[in-house]
Amino acid sequence: MDYDRYNATLPYIFKPTQGDAWFRPHEDSVPPGICLCTHDGQFRVFPYETAALTPFEAAVAALNPLVAVKVSSAAVHAALEEQAIDDCIYVDSNTHIQVLDSMFLLPQAEKDQNTAFIRDECVLIVWSDSLDIPIARDFEDHLIRLLWCTKPPLPSTHELSINSDKPADPRLTPSSTNSQKPTCADPEKASQKQSACPIMLYAPVYNGLSAALAFSFIGKGLTTLLSEFRLDGNYTNFTLCALMPLLFCVSLFFTLQIMQNLTFAIGPIAHYHQNSRYYSAVPPLPNPAIDNALPHITIQMPVYKESLATVLTPSLTSLKTGMQTYAHHGGTSSLFIDDDGLCILPPDQAKERIEYYTTHGIGWIARPRHGHQGQSLPH
Repeated sequence: MDYDRYNATLPYIFKPTQGDAWFRPHEDSVPPGICLCTHDGQFRVFPYETAALTPFEAAVAALNPLVAVKVSSAAVHAALEEQAIDDCIYVDSNTHIQVLDSMFLLPQAEKDQNTAFIRDECVLIVWSDSLDIPIARDFEDHLIRLLWCTKPPLPSTHELSINSDKPADPRLTPSSTNSQKPTCADPEKASQKQSACPIMLYAPVYNGLSAALAFSFIGKGLTTLLSEFRLDGNYTNFTLCALMPLLFCVSLFFTLQIMQNLTFAIGPIAHYHQNSRYYSAVPPLPNPAIDNALPHITIQMPVYKESLATVLTPSLTSLKTGMQTYAHHGGTSSLFIDDDGLCILPPDQAKERIEYYTTHGIGWIARPRHGHQGQSLPH
Protein backbone atom coordinates (compact mmCIF):
# COMPACT_ATOMS: atom_id res chain seq x y z
CA MET A 1 0.00 0.00 0.00
CA ASP A 2 1.09 3.60 -0.59
CA TYR A 3 1.95 5.52 2.56
CA ASP A 4 1.09 9.17 3.08
CA ARG A 5 0.82 11.60 5.99
CA TYR A 6 -2.30 9.90 7.35
CA ASN A 7 -0.43 6.62 7.69
CA ALA A 8 2.04 8.47 9.89
CA THR A 9 -0.67 10.25 11.90
CA LEU A 10 -2.69 7.15 12.79
CA PRO A 11 0.12 5.29 14.62
CA TYR A 12 1.15 8.56 16.25
CA ILE A 13 -2.30 8.88 17.85
CA PHE A 14 -2.57 5.18 18.58
CA LYS A 15 0.80 4.86 20.33
CA PRO A 16 0.10 7.10 23.38
CA THR A 17 -3.24 5.39 23.90
CA GLN A 18 -1.42 2.07 24.11
CA GLY A 19 1.10 3.56 26.52
CA ASP A 20 -1.67 4.84 28.81
CA ALA A 21 -3.22 1.35 28.83
CA TRP A 22 -6.53 2.54 27.43
CA PHE A 23 -6.79 -0.52 25.23
CA ARG A 24 -6.69 -3.92 26.86
CA PRO A 25 -8.31 -6.21 24.32
CA HIS A 26 -9.11 -9.81 25.10
CA GLU A 27 -9.34 -12.64 22.67
CA ASP A 28 -13.15 -12.61 22.68
CA SER A 29 -13.56 -8.82 22.54
CA VAL A 30 -13.74 -6.37 19.68
CA PRO A 31 -10.29 -4.87 19.04
CA PRO A 32 -9.76 -1.17 19.72
CA GLY A 33 -8.92 1.28 17.00
CA ILE A 34 -8.76 4.81 15.68
CA CYS A 35 -10.70 6.27 12.78
CA LEU A 36 -9.39 9.40 11.04
CA CYS A 37 -11.03 11.54 8.37
CA THR A 38 -8.83 12.45 5.40
CA HIS A 39 -8.93 15.59 3.30
CA ASP A 40 -11.18 13.99 0.68
CA GLY A 41 -13.83 12.95 3.20
CA GLN A 42 -12.74 9.31 3.41
CA PHE A 43 -12.08 7.54 6.71
CA ARG A 44 -9.13 5.37 7.60
CA VAL A 45 -8.93 2.91 10.46
CA PHE A 46 -5.91 1.79 12.45
CA PRO A 47 -4.85 -1.00 13.01
CA TYR A 48 -5.02 -1.78 9.33
CA GLU A 49 -6.94 -4.64 7.76
CA THR A 50 -9.01 -5.37 10.87
CA ALA A 51 -12.38 -6.66 9.73
CA ALA A 52 -13.91 -6.31 13.20
CA LEU A 53 -13.50 -2.52 12.99
CA THR A 54 -15.76 -2.23 9.94
CA PRO A 55 -18.91 -1.35 11.99
CA PHE A 56 -16.87 1.19 13.92
CA GLU A 57 -15.64 2.79 10.70
CA ALA A 58 -19.15 2.96 9.22
CA ALA A 59 -20.61 4.49 12.39
CA VAL A 60 -17.85 7.10 12.63
CA ALA A 61 -18.25 7.98 8.96
CA ALA A 62 -21.95 8.67 9.56
CA LEU A 63 -21.15 10.73 12.66
CA ASN A 64 -18.50 12.64 10.67
CA PRO A 65 -15.91 13.83 13.23
CA LEU A 66 -12.27 14.43 12.41
CA VAL A 67 -10.99 11.62 14.61
CA ALA A 68 -12.64 8.98 16.79
CA VAL A 69 -11.10 6.57 19.27
CA LYS A 70 -12.50 3.33 20.62
CA VAL A 71 -11.50 2.99 24.27
CA SER A 72 -11.64 -0.38 25.99
CA SER A 73 -10.37 -0.51 29.55
CA ALA A 74 -11.19 -2.01 32.90
CA ALA A 75 -12.75 1.26 34.05
CA VAL A 76 -15.14 1.31 31.08
CA HIS A 77 -16.17 -2.31 31.66
CA ALA A 78 -16.76 -1.70 35.36
CA ALA A 79 -18.79 1.46 34.77
CA LEU A 80 -21.08 -0.27 32.27
CA GLU A 81 -21.54 -3.31 34.48
CA GLU A 82 -22.54 -1.23 37.50
CA GLN A 83 -25.09 0.81 35.51
CA ALA A 84 -26.26 -1.71 32.97
CA ILE A 85 -29.79 -0.40 32.35
CA ASP A 86 -29.32 3.36 32.42
CA ASP A 87 -29.29 5.46 29.27
CA CYS A 88 -26.53 7.67 30.68
CA ILE A 89 -23.73 7.43 33.22
CA TYR A 90 -23.08 10.29 35.62
CA VAL A 91 -19.32 10.61 35.65
CA ASP A 92 -19.56 13.43 38.19
CA SER A 93 -22.16 15.91 39.40
CA ASN A 94 -21.80 18.06 36.29
CA THR A 95 -21.12 15.48 33.58
CA HIS A 96 -23.14 12.57 32.31
CA ILE A 97 -22.30 10.50 29.26
CA GLN A 98 -24.81 8.91 26.92
CA VAL A 99 -25.06 5.13 26.68
CA LEU A 100 -25.96 3.52 23.35
CA ASP A 101 -27.05 -0.07 22.96
CA SER A 102 -24.93 -0.83 19.90
CA MET A 103 -22.39 0.66 17.54
CA PHE A 104 -25.08 1.09 14.88
CA LEU A 105 -26.71 3.81 17.02
CA LEU A 106 -23.55 5.94 17.13
CA PRO A 107 -24.66 8.20 14.23
CA GLN A 108 -27.72 9.13 16.33
CA ALA A 109 -25.62 10.16 19.34
CA GLU A 110 -25.50 13.69 20.68
CA LYS A 111 -22.42 14.87 18.83
CA ASP A 112 -21.63 17.77 21.15
CA GLN A 113 -20.96 15.38 24.04
CA ASN A 114 -17.93 13.99 22.15
CA THR A 115 -18.28 10.70 24.04
CA ALA A 116 -20.62 7.73 24.15
CA PHE A 117 -20.60 4.34 25.85
CA ILE A 118 -21.47 1.32 23.69
CA ARG A 119 -23.22 -1.25 25.86
CA ASP A 120 -22.97 -4.42 23.77
CA GLU A 121 -19.21 -4.04 23.18
CA CYS A 122 -18.38 -2.45 26.57
CA VAL A 123 -16.35 0.31 24.98
CA LEU A 124 -16.19 4.08 25.11
CA ILE A 125 -16.14 6.05 21.86
CA VAL A 126 -14.42 9.43 22.03
CA TRP A 127 -14.44 11.76 19.03
CA SER A 128 -13.14 15.23 18.35
CA ASP A 129 -12.84 17.81 15.61
CA SER A 130 -9.10 18.18 16.28
CA LEU A 131 -6.25 15.71 16.44
CA ASP A 132 -5.64 16.49 20.09
CA ILE A 133 -7.87 14.22 22.19
CA PRO A 134 -7.02 14.91 25.86
CA ILE A 135 -10.72 14.44 26.63
CA ALA A 136 -10.19 10.67 26.68
CA ARG A 137 -7.60 10.95 29.44
CA ASP A 138 -9.95 13.19 31.43
CA PHE A 139 -12.81 10.71 31.21
CA GLU A 140 -10.53 7.86 32.21
CA ASP A 141 -9.64 9.75 35.40
CA HIS A 142 -13.30 10.62 36.03
CA LEU A 143 -14.32 6.98 35.65
CA ILE A 144 -11.71 5.85 38.17
CA ARG A 145 -12.96 8.42 40.68
CA LEU A 146 -16.56 7.39 40.00
CA LEU A 147 -15.83 3.71 40.60
CA TRP A 148 -13.86 4.47 43.74
CA CYS A 149 -16.55 6.73 45.20
CA THR A 150 -19.34 4.21 44.49
CA LYS A 151 -17.53 1.20 45.96
CA PRO A 152 -19.46 -0.84 48.57
CA PRO A 153 -18.84 0.41 52.11
CA LEU A 154 -16.60 -1.62 54.37
CA PRO A 155 -18.13 -3.13 57.54
CA SER A 156 -17.75 -0.81 60.51
CA THR A 157 -17.86 -1.22 64.27
CA HIS A 158 -21.22 0.56 64.34
CA GLU A 159 -22.78 -1.96 61.92
CA LEU A 160 -21.45 -4.91 63.93
CA SER A 161 -22.89 -3.49 67.13
CA ILE A 162 -26.36 -3.29 65.57
CA ASN A 163 -26.41 -7.04 64.92
CA SER A 164 -25.10 -7.92 68.38
CA ASP A 165 -27.07 -8.11 71.61
CA LYS A 166 -24.59 -5.93 73.45
CA PRO A 167 -25.34 -2.19 73.22
CA ALA A 168 -22.90 -0.21 71.19
CA ASP A 169 -20.29 1.84 72.91
CA PRO A 170 -20.80 5.49 71.90
CA ARG A 171 -17.04 6.01 72.04
CA LEU A 172 -16.62 3.45 69.21
CA THR A 173 -19.39 4.90 67.05
CA PRO A 174 -18.03 6.83 64.08
CA SER A 175 -18.60 10.52 64.36
CA SER A 176 -19.89 10.62 60.80
CA THR A 177 -22.92 8.53 61.73
CA ASN A 178 -23.85 10.87 64.55
CA SER A 179 -23.35 14.12 62.68
CA GLN A 180 -25.13 13.42 59.42
CA LYS A 181 -27.00 16.42 58.18
CA PRO A 182 -30.60 15.81 57.13
CA THR A 183 -31.10 16.09 53.42
CA CYS A 184 -34.03 17.99 52.03
CA ALA A 185 -36.31 15.77 49.98
CA ASP A 186 -37.93 18.66 48.16
CA PRO A 187 -35.38 20.42 45.89
CA GLU A 188 -37.65 23.45 45.50
CA LYS A 189 -37.71 24.05 49.26
CA ALA A 190 -33.96 23.58 49.40
CA SER A 191 -33.45 26.13 46.65
CA GLN A 192 -35.76 28.56 48.45
CA LYS A 193 -33.71 28.20 51.62
CA GLN A 194 -30.49 28.80 49.73
CA SER A 195 -31.93 31.72 47.77
CA ALA A 196 -32.24 33.89 50.91
CA CYS A 197 -29.54 36.33 49.83
CA PRO A 198 -29.27 39.50 51.91
CA ILE A 199 -28.14 42.84 50.57
CA MET A 200 -24.56 43.53 51.62
CA LEU A 201 -23.86 47.20 52.37
CA TYR A 202 -20.09 46.99 52.52
CA ALA A 203 -19.58 48.83 49.24
CA PRO A 204 -21.45 52.01 50.31
CA VAL A 205 -19.46 52.09 53.54
CA TYR A 206 -16.15 51.65 51.73
CA ASN A 207 -17.05 54.23 49.10
CA GLY A 208 -18.16 56.71 51.77
CA LEU A 209 -14.94 56.30 53.72
CA SER A 210 -12.93 56.70 50.51
CA ALA A 211 -14.84 59.85 49.59
CA ALA A 212 -14.28 61.25 53.08
CA LEU A 213 -10.56 60.51 52.80
CA ALA A 214 -10.40 62.21 49.39
CA PHE A 215 -12.36 65.18 50.74
CA SER A 216 -9.86 65.49 53.59
CA PHE A 217 -7.03 65.69 51.07
CA ILE A 218 -8.83 68.48 49.20
CA GLY A 219 -9.53 70.22 52.50
CA LYS A 220 -5.85 70.04 53.33
CA GLY A 221 -5.10 71.90 50.10
CA LEU A 222 -7.75 74.52 50.88
CA THR A 223 -6.18 75.00 54.31
CA THR A 224 -2.87 75.69 52.61
CA LEU A 225 -4.49 78.35 50.38
CA LEU A 226 -6.05 80.07 53.39
CA SER A 227 -2.70 80.11 55.17
CA GLU A 228 -1.04 81.71 52.14
CA PHE A 229 -3.84 84.32 51.88
CA ARG A 230 -3.37 85.17 55.55
CA LEU A 231 0.30 85.84 54.93
CA ASP A 232 0.23 87.86 51.67
CA GLY A 233 -3.43 88.86 51.27
CA ASN A 234 -3.41 87.81 47.59
CA TYR A 235 -6.67 86.44 46.18
CA THR A 236 -5.00 85.02 43.07
CA ASN A 237 -4.22 81.70 44.71
CA PHE A 238 -7.92 80.97 45.14
CA THR A 239 -8.21 80.41 41.39
CA LEU A 240 -6.82 76.95 42.12
CA CYS A 241 -10.17 76.13 43.74
CA ALA A 242 -11.55 75.64 40.23
CA LEU A 243 -9.43 72.49 39.99
CA MET A 244 -10.71 71.02 43.25
CA PRO A 245 -13.54 68.94 41.65
CA LEU A 246 -11.05 67.43 39.21
CA LEU A 247 -8.52 66.78 41.97
CA PHE A 248 -11.26 65.21 44.08
CA CYS A 249 -12.10 62.75 41.29
CA VAL A 250 -8.44 61.89 40.78
CA SER A 251 -7.77 61.40 44.48
CA LEU A 252 -10.94 59.31 44.83
CA PHE A 253 -9.36 56.61 42.65
CA PHE A 254 -6.37 56.31 44.97
CA THR A 255 -8.41 56.43 48.17
CA LEU A 256 -10.64 53.64 46.86
CA GLN A 257 -7.56 51.51 46.24
CA ILE A 258 -6.22 52.28 49.71
CA MET A 259 -9.52 51.36 51.33
CA GLN A 260 -9.79 48.17 49.28
CA ASN A 261 -6.28 47.05 50.23
CA LEU A 262 -6.99 47.74 53.90
CA THR A 263 -10.18 45.67 53.85
CA PHE A 264 -8.38 42.83 52.09
CA ALA A 265 -5.68 42.91 54.77
CA ILE A 266 -7.75 43.27 57.95
CA GLY A 267 -11.22 42.22 56.79
CA PRO A 268 -14.06 41.60 56.72
CA ILE A 269 -13.82 39.10 53.86
CA ALA A 270 -16.53 36.57 54.76
CA HIS A 271 -18.96 38.09 52.25
CA TYR A 272 -16.64 37.03 49.41
CA HIS A 273 -17.49 33.39 50.22
CA GLN A 274 -21.25 33.86 50.69
CA ASN A 275 -24.19 34.54 48.41
CA SER A 276 -25.73 37.98 48.46
CA ARG A 277 -28.25 39.84 46.36
CA TYR A 278 -25.74 40.83 43.66
CA TYR A 279 -22.91 38.33 44.25
CA SER A 280 -22.92 34.54 43.96
CA ALA A 281 -20.07 32.60 45.53
CA VAL A 282 -21.84 29.32 46.36
CA PRO A 283 -23.38 27.33 43.47
CA PRO A 284 -27.05 26.41 43.77
CA LEU A 285 -28.14 22.99 44.93
CA PRO A 286 -28.85 20.46 42.17
CA ASN A 287 -32.48 20.26 41.13
CA PRO A 288 -33.24 16.97 39.31
CA ALA A 289 -36.55 18.31 38.04
CA ILE A 290 -34.66 20.97 36.09
CA ASP A 291 -31.36 19.22 35.40
CA ASN A 292 -33.06 16.22 33.78
CA ALA A 293 -35.28 18.32 31.53
CA LEU A 294 -32.99 20.94 30.05
CA PRO A 295 -34.50 22.61 26.96
CA HIS A 296 -33.04 22.53 23.48
CA ILE A 297 -31.14 25.72 22.63
CA THR A 298 -30.59 27.07 19.13
CA ILE A 299 -27.74 29.56 18.80
CA GLN A 300 -28.15 31.97 15.89
CA MET A 301 -24.99 33.79 14.85
CA PRO A 302 -24.80 36.46 12.11
CA VAL A 303 -21.52 36.78 10.22
CA TYR A 304 -20.33 38.87 7.29
CA LYS A 305 -16.96 38.88 5.51
CA GLU A 306 -14.83 38.04 8.53
CA SER A 307 -11.83 35.79 8.04
CA LEU A 308 -12.61 32.13 8.55
CA ALA A 309 -9.21 31.33 10.04
CA THR A 310 -8.69 34.32 12.36
CA VAL A 311 -12.25 35.30 13.36
CA LEU A 312 -14.89 32.67 12.67
CA THR A 313 -12.97 29.55 13.66
CA PRO A 314 -11.94 30.80 17.15
CA SER A 315 -15.45 32.11 17.80
CA LEU A 316 -17.15 28.91 16.67
CA THR A 317 -14.66 26.80 18.61
CA SER A 318 -15.53 28.73 21.76
CA LEU A 319 -19.24 28.25 21.07
CA LYS A 320 -18.70 24.54 20.49
CA THR A 321 -16.97 24.29 23.87
CA GLY A 322 -19.97 25.84 25.57
CA MET A 323 -22.31 23.54 23.65
CA GLN A 324 -20.24 20.55 24.76
CA THR A 325 -20.51 21.64 28.41
CA TYR A 326 -24.27 22.02 28.04
CA ALA A 327 -24.48 18.58 26.45
CA HIS A 328 -22.54 17.04 29.35
CA HIS A 329 -25.18 18.49 31.69
CA GLY A 330 -27.91 16.74 29.71
CA GLY A 331 -29.07 19.45 27.33
CA THR A 332 -29.05 19.66 23.56
CA SER A 333 -28.14 22.59 21.35
CA SER A 334 -27.60 23.50 17.72
CA LEU A 335 -25.78 26.28 15.91
CA PHE A 336 -27.19 28.26 13.00
CA ILE A 337 -25.21 30.80 10.95
CA ASP A 338 -26.75 33.76 9.11
CA ASP A 339 -23.99 34.34 6.56
CA ASP A 340 -24.59 37.71 4.90
CA GLY A 341 -21.15 37.79 3.33
CA LEU A 342 -21.18 34.47 1.53
CA CYS A 343 -22.71 35.94 -1.63
CA ILE A 344 -19.94 38.53 -2.07
CA LEU A 345 -16.95 36.39 -1.14
CA PRO A 346 -14.74 34.86 -3.84
CA PRO A 347 -15.92 31.38 -4.88
CA ASP A 348 -12.96 29.62 -3.26
CA GLN A 349 -13.52 31.32 0.11
CA ALA A 350 -17.27 30.69 -0.06
CA LYS A 351 -16.62 27.01 -0.78
CA GLU A 352 -14.20 26.84 2.16
CA ARG A 353 -16.83 28.29 4.47
CA ILE A 354 -19.49 25.85 3.30
CA GLU A 355 -17.13 22.91 3.79
CA TYR A 356 -16.32 24.14 7.29
CA TYR A 357 -20.01 24.40 8.17
CA THR A 358 -20.68 20.92 6.81
CA THR A 359 -17.74 19.34 8.60
CA HIS A 360 -18.71 20.76 12.00
CA GLY A 361 -22.45 20.17 11.65
CA ILE A 362 -23.39 23.87 11.53
CA GLY A 363 -26.55 24.99 9.79
CA TRP A 364 -26.31 28.08 7.63
CA ILE A 365 -28.31 30.33 5.34
CA ALA A 366 -27.09 32.92 2.83
CA ARG A 367 -28.49 35.19 0.15
CA PRO A 368 -27.96 34.28 -3.50
CA ARG A 369 -25.66 36.35 -5.63
CA HIS A 370 -27.09 39.22 -7.65
CA GLY A 371 -28.29 37.97 -10.99
CA HIS A 372 -28.48 34.37 -9.77
CA GLN A 373 -31.60 32.50 -10.98
CA GLY A 374 -33.32 35.56 -12.39
CA GLN A 375 -32.54 38.04 -9.64
CA SER A 376 -31.91 41.47 -11.16
CA LEU A 377 -28.55 43.13 -10.97
CA PRO A 378 -28.26 46.45 -9.08
CA HIS A 379 -28.51 49.55 -11.29
